[in-house]
Amino acid sequence: MTEQLQTLDAMPSMMSLLPGIVKSLFRKGGASVPQNTFVLKNVAIDKAHLADYQKVCGFEKSPQLPLTYLHVLAFNLQVSMLLDEGCDFPLLG
Repeated sequence: MTEQLQTLDAMPSMMSLLPGIVKSLFRKGGASVPQNTFVLKNVAIDKAHLADYQKVCGFEKSPQLPLTYLHVLAFNLQVSMLLDEGCDFPLLG
């Protein structure tokens, strides 16, 4: 499988990913995972969003990023990778 480089100007919205998520539920399981690399330009931490996240999750307000916040930031990119036609795994949950 060849590696694909995808450069994005903005994070894909969850709404734009929903049709692909539903479609993925009908895939037959296999063992193929695409070798994609995503580059997201101009990534910045939204301080208000971070403060809301810290409050909801019970983290102290701090200039340091909670490790779990990085997962929140990257989640839509992870979903995009799993929705690639070269990926045999359905999205669950």
